[in-house]
Amino acid sequence: MERLFTSKSIQPITLIGPESTGKTTLCEILAPRYNTVYVPEYLREYSQKKWDEEQKPCSWEDMPLVLKGQLKGEEKYNSLANKFIFLDTNPLTLYIYSHIYFQKAPEEIIQACLNRPSNEYYLLTDVDVPWEFDVLRDRPNDREYIFDLMQQELLRRKLPFSIISGTIPERINKIDELLAKF
Repeated sequence: MERLFTSKSIQPITLIGPESTGKTTLCEILAPRYNTVYVPEYLREYSQKKWDEEQKPCSWEDMPLVLKGQLKGEEKYNSLANKFIFLDTNPLTLYIYSHIYFQKAPEEIIQACLNRPSNEYYLLTDVDVPWEFDVLRDRPNDREYIFDLMQQELLRRKLPFSIISGTIPERINKIDELLAKF
């Protein structure tokens, strides 16, 4: 698969964070606000379909398929982006969750993490918003732990990021300030 977001004119902004921390909500607000698009989280789509059809969560064997769907979404929306493209997760999230659920990550996900655009910027969403139930969310008490894992992984990989906290309007204001620097 070709490397995406290589154009200097497109800035990928990836939202990463534990479940129920506002990533999708922020993407849905930010994309039209910046006259661009966002790449939906394929893990959610895949997991919901599997749950609806089989009442089973994702398995180890599903993870490469989820990665493939996520990268296909990135490829699809790449050509529609205007200055920014917002990503409601990326392979790094799959890597972290693979380690949480399976204590390892598939080689395809490891390689996809290494093949990210050099200008990708991360917004790490804080756990200071209420957890909301849905059938796919299963770790309401682990959000701080997962937040810490994600922050440690971003630091370990020396990836640029900002922590996004507060109410949705406060988060949007902080993101506006950050994006004004690009």
